[in-house]
Amino acid sequence: MAVKIYTTKSGITRRLKNAGIKKFSKPTLDNISIMIEIDDHVSSVDRTQKLLEQKAGEFLKLGVGKYEINKVHEMANEVAAERDFLSRLYKNTCGRSWTSHKNWDTSAALDMWEGVVMTKTVSVVNNVLVYTNRVKSLTLRNNYLHGNYSQGARGDIPDDIEKLTCLEALSLHYNFLSDSLPPTLGNLRNLKVLHLEFNQIMGKLPHLDHMDSLEELYLNHNRLEGSIEELTKLKKLKKCHIYHNKFSGKVPEELADKIDLTEFKFYNNYMQIGSKVQARIESDSGWQGRTDSEQPAYIVYE
Repeated sequence: MAVKIYTTKSGITRRLKNAGIKKFSKPTLDNISIMIEIDDHVSSVDRTQKLLEQKAGEFLKLGVGKYEINKVHEMANEVAAERDFLSRLYKNTCGRSWTSHKNWDTSAALDMWEGVVMTKTVSVVNNVLVYTNRVKSLTLRNNYLHGNYSQGARGDIPDDIEKLTCLEALSLHYNFLSDSLPPTLGNLRNLKVLHLEFNQIMGKLPHLDHMDSLEELYLNHNRLEGSIEELTKLKKLKKCHIYHNKFSGKVPEELADKIDLTEFKFYNNYMQIGSKVQARIESDSGWQGRTDSEQPAYIVYE
């Protein structure tokens, strides 16, 4: 099954109950004409579109028009894109040589893939209820992820990671990821935890404008460089470890004003510290900067 359609009130109510979804009030449910369930096996979106078009006459009788059908098609695209992204991550990082890669790049449901956790999502488009299963977290810690140089690829994490729109936690630490961070990483609005420490990641921080939910950022023990100004855009940041890199420039004084930023470790870089940041270091044990005698460390763990 990739797409399943429920057109009766009893069928919709029963499916929601079986899925453990209780968030909708009776007036909202009374307004629902159909429910469309899209699971993570949807890979051929053209087939999904044809199915929806074949049902157009039946939908029209239930008050469902072209706008609703197009929105459902867009959601099917989003679901299909997640499986596609994970498959490319597997190929980009030599998945066959991972320490553990159970069910990866197979036809199994994504929640059967090693390290992938899914979450139920329900959306209402006018009188259509759409139920999908989306990627919530990805944990591949210490799993020997490394660039697939045999195919001429330096990149590890595919650039369209922003397609994991429901992702809340990404943990790829203690691996051998190199190259730079994906430019669309900063578009993950729901991401709360990002662990990329102990890799060999190079380049500068991407724009982080839309990471509205990020609370933990661990980038220590990499080869990142340039300014850390982008960190000031992370409004909910609580823990930030960027030590043992090659960052340079002045530590933004705006960071010292972030009361919720209780852990900020940035020693062993090329950065300068102003008076406000220095005062925060002296008053907050969770803040650890660098002294004039420190030099950047280019450490690769064994």
